[in-house]
Amino acid sequence: MVAPLECRDLSRSYGAVLGLEGLHLTLAAGEIFGLIGLNGAGKSTTLRLALGLLKPTRGEALLFGVPARRALAARRRLGYVPSELSLYPDRSARESLDLLARLTGSTPAAVRSSRLVLAARLGMNELDLDRPVGEMSHGMRQKVGIVQALEHGPDFVVLDEPSDGLDPVARDVLATLLGEVRERGGTVLLASHVLSEIEGLADRVGVLHRGKLVALETAASLRRREALLIEASFAGELPPLDGVGGIEVVERGAGRLVLRAHPPLDAVVKLLARGSLQMLRVHEPSLEDLVREVAREDTP
Repeated sequence: MVAPLECRDLSRSYGAVLGLEGLHLTLAAGEIFGLIGLNGAGKSTTLRLALGLLKPTRGEALLFGVPARRALAARRRLGYVPSELSLYPDRSARESLDLLARLTGSTPAAVRSSRLVLAARLGMNELDLDRPVGEMSHGMRQKVGIVQALEHGPDFVVLDEPSDGLDPVARDVLATLLGEVRERGGTVLLASHVLSEIEGLADRVGVLHRGKLVALETAASLRRREALLIEASFAGELPPLDGVGGIEVVERGAGRLVLRAHPPLDAVVKLLARGSLQMLRVHEPSLEDLVREVAREDTP
């Protein structure tokens, strides 16, 4: 089976500024792939190169086996939500969706049923679809973008920060919709600077740092790279901290301990339970912490 996306030494420079360097990556059918990194890491550049919207400085991207810059037929099998969705402000959402449907080789009539279902699931009604895009909130425009990306049943869905502006309910619906794409054998490439947004969805996660892919693994294994901060308070004396390795004491005070330890935390929790434990709070590392840790490990 031909891969939906294959990147071979994919690279792009903007003059002296590196956008992406030497990306080798293949996505499989039925996979959700999460691409994370801080702002400016190269996520949007990667997506645009993968879709043939940018010309690579070196290497190539193949969409369903065809060079992305020449893959017109393959692009009709795509759904795409850019980080900054641009639509004609004086046209209604429905008119905008009709125009975009024709660009995929479909027709407004062919996607009408799926459009209405998707819109309803995202909390939009017929009146919303008839509103001019320029009068919509950022979140509502984002919903329009999601509808246009999914209404024709694409085999490959590419999303750049898709939950930006969405309310929590719509975010949950989006996660469900992407899961349904995977269930029918489609592929999803999801870029975000928020790890929590994709870790419950993605089968694999790639970390971009300064234009380079510095890690490729599951979200769970990525989380295990960075130590967790554990805050505990006690009614009496602090428990002894002997018998468990890999614990760093950050702070020790009257009835209070702050530790740093890597998961799994079973042994640490049992150790803390030797005292009169009153409160236990675990702070997960930020994406910035994780990227720094991965970048340190990747540096020779």
